[in-house]
Amino acid sequence: MSQTSPNQNRIQLLPEVLSNQIAAGEVVERPASVVKELVENALDAGATRVFVDVEDGGRARIKVVDDGVGMSREDALMSILRHATSKITVEADLHGISTLGFRGEALPSIASVSHFTLTTRTQESNAGTKLVVRGGIKEEPMDVGAPIGTTIDVRDLFYNVPARLKFMKSKGTEMNHINHLITGFALGHPHVHFRLTHNGRKTGDYPKERNLKARIYSVLGSKACSRLYETQLEADIHVRGFLSDPGYTRAGTQGVYTFINGRQVRDKLLLRAITASFGHMLERGRYPHAVLYLSVPVDWVDVNVHPTKHEVRFVQGGRVFECVTRALKMTLEAAPWKEAELSASGAPDSANLHLWSQTAPSTTAGNERKWSGFPPPSRPMGNNGASWAPTGTTSHGMRPPEQASAPGFTLATYWIARDNGSLTVIHQKRALSFLIFTELERQGSEGEIPRQRLLFPEQFDITGKEKSWLESHEALLPCGLVLEPFGETTAVLKEIPLPLAGRGGHTALVKKLLKDKIEDPRKIRELIALFCSDGDWTPLDQQRLEEAYLNGDIPSGNTEYGVLSHQIPLAELDSLFTRGR
Repeated sequence: MSQTSPNQNRIQLLPEVLSNQIAAGEVVERPASVVKELVENALDAGATRVFVDVEDGGRARIKVVDDGVGMSREDALMSILRHATSKITVEADLHGISTLGFRGEALPSIASVSHFTLTTRTQESNAGTKLVVRGGIKEEPMDVGAPIGTTIDVRDLFYNVPARLKFMKSKGTEMNHINHLITGFALGHPHVHFRLTHNGRKTGDYPKERNLKARIYSVLGSKACSRLYETQLEADIHVRGFLSDPGYTRAGTQGVYTFINGRQVRDKLLLRAITASFGHMLERGRYPHAVLYLSVPVDWVDVNVHPTKHEVRFVQGGRVFECVTRALKMTLEAAPWKEAELSASGAPDSANLHLWSQTAPSTTAGNERKWSGFPPPSRPMGNNGASWAPTGTTSHGMRPPEQASAPGFTLATYWIARDNGSLTVIHQKRALSFLIFTELERQGSEGEIPRQRLLFPEQFDITGKEKSWLESHEALLPCGLVLEPFGETTAVLKEIPLPLAGRGGHTALVKKLLKDKIEDPRKIRELIALFCSDGDWTPLDQQRLEEAYLNGDIPSGNTEYGVLSHQIPLAELDSLFTRGR
């Protein structure tokens, strides 16, 4: 702290540039924060097209172009002043906010920590206005030719705040945050065309859709939508959305999108309501996939509780919780995914998929899976429904189950199957991990494990020791991992084992391998199998378990992987329930 004389005032009004940089510390956490604020402004301006161009994960450049109403020169000059906004005028407006932005802090905060250019024009203006702000220092505005709407170009983010640069993650991590953000905007605003590019390559393109259902299909794809079921409740709170069946979950909350009056939020109350609705059907630490839209009276929700507006506070939190759980429980109790099991022909049911494909773009409607919900098809694969006649024993010394049928239901961690004389309880995650590991061992003994190239290679920050370890050991490549040093402090993951594709577990796997410096190929394959079973489950996983059960490939009793399955003879159950008659 600087020294002051006895007669000098200690408390002083901060310079505008410094106060804006302090505000930026709350509003601008990372490049995705900039994208969020700029896209929200575009949507508030009535844009029907919002195009986002990003370079180097947002650190080098973020450019957002919209076709909204634009701004006059006077409004453009006001927009880069703190607490200047068109969204609210009096205190009462804070209790009924219906716009995405309202504080008037975003643009001056962003402009104070970057090289900032704003170009805008209204329909009434013959010329546009261009404003340039460098690190909070404004240059003279100028007239330019420009289309109707606003373009904001942010370069060299945090160039004048070196301490903030130290906390930036890798380009891949920052880009993942931006991708997830644009996905949320696209899901919440189907009438707007969103496009995202990174270093000149298109990473997301979501044209206008006629309704929410069509937009969800175009954003999440056929695989996810084949496992989503509609839920709706009309009350003082309107709940509408789509929820996955209990067999389609993931280890994190990245598959949960919640919107309140069009605003995407990360709300703990809503997440608790979603998980509480599943009860015992959801394994601890697992989360469903869900896209939920809530229409709430504006005076019931306070969005002015977090600098970035990610969180909200409900005046009637108990009522919101009750309405959400009631809507979801009605869907879960109806269990629409069980239609496949009840199909008279035994063939997989495609009713849910058909409902989605009616709203889906024709270019992707033909790429659907053959069955849509848990449980899997109620007949053995490739057997036309005939009873399976066991012959011989399996490689584990087990006889396949006689007259085996598809599983009847799932109970959280466990999968219940039956044959002619017993029930078999299978630990789903352990069994899947065992099956994948067995397959990886076989592939490894025959050569290299099949790999899939990542569309966008992921970067990891590494230490000097980790770099030396990567350069001196070649155990990763035969296991299906192409991880290479890139410079002195970065490694790039280019390819992953095929079983990991689409599960989202490769990031945690690589961090584990770098931390523990594992060299034994067998242990690496064990880890791959573990992260596969911990990641997103797919319909193919359910099919894999069913076929393995039918073929007798899941050992019973205690194994080196723990107990995978346990048989309970029906006679034992009969004896249990007839005691004490």
